[in-house]
Amino acid sequence: MYILEIAKKNPSLELIALGEYIKSKNEKLVVRFGDENSFSENGLVCPFHCVNSLVRYISRCFCHLDLYGSDKLSKVEVENWLFIAKRLSQKLFPLEEINDAVSSLTYLVGNHLTIADIVLFCTIKGNQHFVNAIANSVNLKHLERWCTQIMSFNLIVEPKCQSSSSPQKMKDQGKFVELPGAEKGNVVVRFPPEASGYLHVGHAKAALLNQYYQQTFDGKLIMRFDDTNPAKENAHFEKVILEDLAMLDVKPDHFSHTSDHFDTIIKYCEQLLQDGLAYVDDTDPEEMKIQREKRIISANRANPLLKNMSMWTEMQRGTEYGKKCCVRAKIDMMSDNGAMRDPTIFRCKPEEHVRTGYKYKAYPTYDFACPIVDSIEGVTHALRTTEYHDRDAQYYWLIDALGIRKPFIWEYSRLNLQNTVLSKRKLTWFVDQGLVDGWDDPRMPTVRGILAKGMTVEGLRQFIIAQGGSRSVVVMEWDKIWAFNKKIIDPIAPRYTALLADEVVPLHIDTPNDAVVSVDLHPKDPAIGQKSICYAKTVLIERIDANDIHEGDTVTLINWGNVIITKINSSDDKIIDLHAKLNLENRNFKKTLKLTWLPQSSLLENIPVKCLVYGHIITKGILAKNEDFKSFINKSSKIEQTLIGDAELANLKKGDIIQLQRRGFYICHQPYKPFSPHICTDIPCTLIYIPDGHTKEKPTGGAITKNEPAQKSKKSKEENRMTSKNKSASSENKTNKSVEPDKEETGLKKQTRLGLEAKKSENLSDWYTQIIVKSEMIEYYDVSGCYILRPWAYFIWEQIQKFFDAEIKKLGVENAYFPIFISRSALEREKDHIEDFAPEVAWVTKSGNSDMAEHIAIRPTSETAMYPAYAKWIQSHRDLPLKLNQWNNVVRWEFKHPQPFLRTREFLWQEGHSAFATKAEAVEEVYTILDIYAKVYTDLLAIPVNKGKKTLKERFAGGDFTTTCEAFIADSGRGIQGATSHHLGQNFSKMFNISVEDPVSGGHSFVYQNSWGLSTRTIGAIVMAHGDDNGLVLPPRVARYQVVIVPCGITAGMSEDQKDSIYKKCQEIQQKLSLSEIRTYLDARDHYSPGWKFNHWELKGVPIRIEFGPKDMKQNKFVIARRDLSTKSSHSLDALVPTINEYLEKIHNTLYENGLKTMSERKKMTSDWNEFCKHLNDKNMILSPFCGDPNCEGEIKRLSASEDSLSPDGPAMGAKSLCIPFEQPCSEEEVKKLKCILPKCPKQAEFYTIFGRSLHELGVNNSISMTLIGRLVCPFHCVNSLVRYISRCFCHLDLYGSDKLSKVEVENWLFIAKRLSQKLFPLEEINDAVSSLTYLVGNHLTIADIVLFCTIKGNQHFVNAIANSVNLKHLERWCTQIMSFNLIVEPKCQSSSSPQKMKDQGKFVELPGAEKGNVVVRFPPEASGYLHVGHAKAALLNQYYQQTFDGKLIMRFDDTNPAKENAHFEKNQARTRNINFYQISIPFQPEFLKSSNIQYIMGLYSKR
Repeated sequence: MYILEIAKKNPSLELIALGEYIKSKNEKLVVRFGDENSFSENGLVCPFHCVNSLVRYISRCFCHLDLYGSDKLSKVEVENWLFIAKRLSQKLFPLEEINDAVSSLTYLVGNHLTIADIVLFCTIKGNQHFVNAIANSVNLKHLERWCTQIMSFNLIVEPKCQSSSSPQKMKDQGKFVELPGAEKGNVVVRFPPEASGYLHVGHAKAALLNQYYQQTFDGKLIMRFDDTNPAKENAHFEKVILEDLAMLDVKPDHFSHTSDHFDTIIKYCEQLLQDGLAYVDDTDPEEMKIQREKRIISANRANPLLKNMSMWTEMQRGTEYGKKCCVRAKIDMMSDNGAMRDPTIFRCKPEEHVRTGYKYKAYPTYDFACPIVDSIEGVTHALRTTEYHDRDAQYYWLIDALGIRKPFIWEYSRLNLQNTVLSKRKLTWFVDQGLVDGWDDPRMPTVRGILAKGMTVEGLRQFIIAQGGSRSVVVMEWDKIWAFNKKIIDPIAPRYTALLADEVVPLHIDTPNDAVVSVDLHPKDPAIGQKSICYAKTVLIERIDANDIHEGDTVTLINWGNVIITKINSSDDKIIDLHAKLNLENRNFKKTLKLTWLPQSSLLENIPVKCLVYGHIITKGILAKNEDFKSFINKSSKIEQTLIGDAELANLKKGDIIQLQRRGFYICHQPYKPFSPHICTDIPCTLIYIPDGHTKEKPTGGAITKNEPAQKSKKSKEENRMTSKNKSASSENKTNKSVEPDKEETGLKKQTRLGLEAKKSENLSDWYTQIIVKSEMIEYYDVSGCYILRPWAYFIWEQIQKFFDAEIKKLGVENAYFPIFISRSALEREKDHIEDFAPEVAWVTKSGNSDMAEHIAIRPTSETAMYPAYAKWIQSHRDLPLKLNQWNNVVRWEFKHPQPFLRTREFLWQEGHSAFATKAEAVEEVYTILDIYAKVYTDLLAIPVNKGKKTLKERFAGGDFTTTCEAFIADSGRGIQGATSHHLGQNFSKMFNISVEDPVSGGHSFVYQNSWGLSTRTIGAIVMAHGDDNGLVLPPRVARYQVVIVPCGITAGMSEDQKDSIYKKCQEIQQKLSLSEIRTYLDARDHYSPGWKFNHWELKGVPIRIEFGPKDMKQNKFVIARRDLSTKSSHSLDALVPTINEYLEKIHNTLYENGLKTMSERKKMTSDWNEFCKHLNDKNMILSPFCGDPNCEGEIKRLSASEDSLSPDGPAMGAKSLCIPFEQPCSEEEVKKLKCILPKCPKQAEFYTIFGRSLHELGVNNSISMTLIGRLVCPFHCVNSLVRYISRCFCHLDLYGSDKLSKVEVENWLFIAKRLSQKLFPLEEINDAVSSLTYLVGNHLTIADIVLFCTIKGNQHFVNAIANSVNLKHLERWCTQIMSFNLIVEPKCQSSSSPQKMKDQGKFVELPGAEKGNVVVRFPPEASGYLHVGHAKAALLNQYYQQTFDGKLIMRFDDTNPAKENAHFEKNQARTRNINFYQISIPFQPEFLKSSNIQYIMGLYSKR
């Protein structure tokens, strides 16, 4: 369902018209009017509110209406018209030009209505000036006719005002998103807490959000206790929760318990059992957990109904056997969503229930009961936090399976707070351990706890409402909540005074008598009341203030006036007292020190005050998911201060909120009680400090001043007073603000960015980019497409080298090295072979500043370097076989999108080249080498491969046949070529004359050759195949460290001896393992926590982590954490080495077996074309019969390509052949009975072939395809239009955005760039916008980045402004980031080759791809008349380019029409002066075009 809400205030005609048009097409769109423009799609709210962005987004949602255009050309035309409409609205575009443009048009784009028509029409209709101009001008008749045509659609209707339906008290109170499908009076929401503890702030958010929607829609709020677990249900907590709700002023309309519906829920469970949609399972819980993780189907899944019902009866009776059973929903054990892997819906718990007693022995799970009770109780909208997102699918599956009414799930973000745990289990632990004084302790995040700390209900309510229904998952600081609270209490809190009891100094004033006067309790609100103070001869001030006073200073006593310090008495640098005289006539308080004071007088006696300052109970801001909160307990979370306060504090009552001047806000916890004969003392007034939301604490006392000297002393005062006020709170703030690596695993916004931010299953490309950088495998280099291999990656390559080198030396292969440089003549000798590499060859053309006489190629492969030497070395059959291998680097200057390891301009590899006397020997070696390559993958890298032969189309150029190892990457559904072994036959030996004398015949015979290669692409395959969302998972046999040891449990309270003993034991473990040739590293860094280390080594993929701490030392054990399964187990130190060796072997086998299982599951066999395409789009490999014809293979790739080239799922490439597997599924005779998989191919199949998408093939180049197929020329010349068009051609690069949202964001930025180029948009706003961005849209480069960057770089004013302004640093950083792509290159100057006589004679355009000495042009007139000036222009233009590039000019007579050809005219045209023709071609020969070296057919226009 789609909902379009249009702002009532100034409603957009464009949105009204678009909505009406879509509704007229019978689409499911609800249009209504509200507070702001918004659009939601099945509950997903579009983040845009700008009209143009919404129009674009909505048109894409209804793509079948072609509102945005049906192809790339029309989409760009629509964008052009939208831009024109924008310019027209700014009165920057003349109506006359639009009139001319629509003179021959019915619709602006194509032959149907688009958003271009709607937006332009509404722009005109929304401006009375335009309407009048069209009505009164005879020159705008075409535009008038077009407007009449569009008006016939009846698009514009008057908005209906619905303001009366919005409750006044809730408006503008937060970011509340409209509930989809909600109708006033018909909304039912529910708040379902479990009665197992007190409500905390997270529950408060849920309750207040539900209440908001209840009130907004005049709906119903159900308060339902979730009592599905009898062990946790507590009647006391039910009472407490209801009291807490009353405190929050939440008033439910109905109260219920889940247990009210137990009988119904049981019936629904039995219904699922009878329908075969559930089964009873008696698998051990731990085993069941493992099965679910590994997606292993339970043996009970196939239970017959009778067995299930029998086991269900045992559960209901609560027998011993029944306790072992549970009911599981039969959903999908293979699902990627763990919540769908046959979840438990009923379990046997024969315990007493607080409401039902022992009536039931089996109870439903919350996940099963919730959708049922929601449906029964009429809930229309179930509000749940985003942490339940994975369970939403289960919720809806149960509803569908049971056939009951479906509520709508609406998600909002959970409230996450720093230095806080919200788990009831953890909060209960604090209470049980006595670390807090109860559930209402001010340190507890419960509703009662924060209210006890001074939070007001209204402050909490406003904070929750301000957060609204946002889905953004963030970790919030408590400061934000307290800042809201301060806004509530600051205007109403009366002001009092209190001083530290042990830090007071007397100030003697020359006043005649003590006097009591009344002053306002609040300086800004006299209505709050008054209090009595005493003007006394002696007053007390705090010592820290006294230290800042000098004789002669004028200071201000708050609520009294100015005094002049006349004398200061000190002893041992400690002030004893001060003397002052009144200076009340001086009313200038602006530059004086402000002092709080208390009288020392019998008229008003001060009272004792005790202040409690509570800090956080957790010392760490954000706990990682695998960190134990018990390791971060703040044992100094409560600080007590003794003060003396003014007499009026004796009147406070419990719960009163006040402000102690210059100290902060406090709440009265215990009122003052005077001296009592029963206890022989007075009870001080106890106050609890209320945080006010300040990130940095203010001074606790001390003078308030605007003087320069006093400001300088302020810092020292704060430092000195840290112990006197809120010491813990201040230190905790510092803790919160520090950047700790431990935050990397939280998955929330308040974190360092050390962990992976992209998910492998959601965005493989971004995940891959992040993992290879963050795991320290590569570093980017300033030459695009080249990368630095860091030691972590290079070690893997060394292990592969070591393994493979040893294997080939067993075959008699020797290592050698040949130069990296290849001469042009040598390269051209094997032009057929090198043809595939030609575009990728890099050339050295200069030495210093001089041009080289002959260009030298940098090897793309080494045949041309090695085989001339082979020809010298091989003279006789005795010189055979010759087997050489070299480990080297090659350069292939790819112009496709490079990816580290997978597709780079320079990479490392080995290339073997061998020569044999007979073909049989050579072919045998091809397969032997391929087997070694397969062992590299299976035995070393734990990656299964398909061994096979390449098809004719995919084989190595110049070879007889190619064999290959093909791996498979499940997450992308693509194959990756692992290694190849080629039989070259005699092709190269004939080319390079490598021959031997035949000992039998005496003649010469050419040798048979092979070549074989393996590259660093293997490292990319490891990353792709084994890595997960937490980082690398390295196979043990190639990992730099197989084991990392992390000391744990070392605390600040441990003695140095204890610490040393643990480190020493860890060193012993390392030495033992190292002596056993197990690569081990001890991470003894003391500046990182164990949790940070866990995450760090997990990201780097170390197979085994050993955790060792004090408890392990006592028990003589150690803990193994497996990286591949994320499991832990404890083992004896006595069996250290064998245990580790066993686990390393297990990890390798597990990785291989999982890969093999996945590959088998994803290899589909079919001979049906429709199934073929379906399997391909489901990310599978397909095994299908194939005739082997290269033309058929090309058609298979073309026809299987996805039709939607703009799909966010990636490039629309089709299937290519991966290999012809050696293991065929049937005999050759059976295969040849089958037809080729290509539907239109009439041939019989020759073999089964594995097809799939290739990982390193990035998709079809649309622009090239268009050029080759149809010579289709883009009609646009405007830069912005061309940029949009080109980005759509290369859609697989996601330059225009990958989804509807990102496309609209790109358009917004293009508009900003346009406005910037017109100097109509400030750089400062762009600077603010990019402050937190790496790229403008998404997490990769788009045309938004390119266009904005070029707009800035193309204007020297902007460049200077950014370079010279400190306020544009974010923009400067962003420009530097984009500049690293090396997008802007200087055009090559060729002026030296231009003849002097031609310079400055015209605007000649550079010929694309032209090279000096290699340009051939032609002048082809028809010999039917004398040359005129047009011919002269053509001839001279051709001559210009001939001379500029030292090329050739052909004069060719077009004599294709015998009726017009005349020898006389040929003679006269050939006499054209000053034109030197290289060749005159007579007569014209059609085949000449095919055989000549003409490179360009020039268009004869010098101006565009």
